[in-house]
Amino acid sequence: MAIEDKLKIGEMPEPRYLCEMGNTSVESDGSSIKWIGMRAYGLDKQIRDFLWWRNFKAGNLNNEAVRYHTAAFIARLYMETEAEAAIGLPIDLYASSQSKNYVAIPKDKGIYGVYVQADKRQMFNFMTMMNGIGSEAELRRKKPVEFDRIFQQARAVLPYHRK
Repeated sequence: MAIEDKLKIGEMPEPRYLCEMGNTSVESDGSSIKWIGMRAYGLDKQIRDFLWWRNFKAGNLNNEAVRYHTAAFIARLYMETEAEAAIGLPIDLYASSQSKNYVAIPKDKGIYGVYVQADKRQMFNFMTMMNGIGSEAELRRKKPVEFDRIFQQARAVLPYHRK
């Protein structure tokens, strides 16, 4: 069964080594390094590949206030970097093993992973480092209609708290 057959809006996507994404870099011994990512729903409700960016502590995604702030965060990232982000399980990068194809998931259920649109991931790192991300209030003031549209799209595909 393909991953797309199992993935449903509202369910937490599973991170994994995305071997089909190709090499992201090559070690001095010639071995390749794969990135940890996931297949998830984008803002347009189409399934796409996302690569892990960082973990963040948000709380319980079943809580409406947490969902609001998480969707606003995704909208802010998109408006400032033009790269979609998705929320998934967090990863412990140091306990994960590419050779064993094992992705370690921390036990803290209030932590989530932020995954960025795979084809924009490398530029995303540079842009967030150089420009930062505008506040919700600032972005709502500058482009209220666009922010609300992206916010509503992000909220529609946001997964719920894992059990």
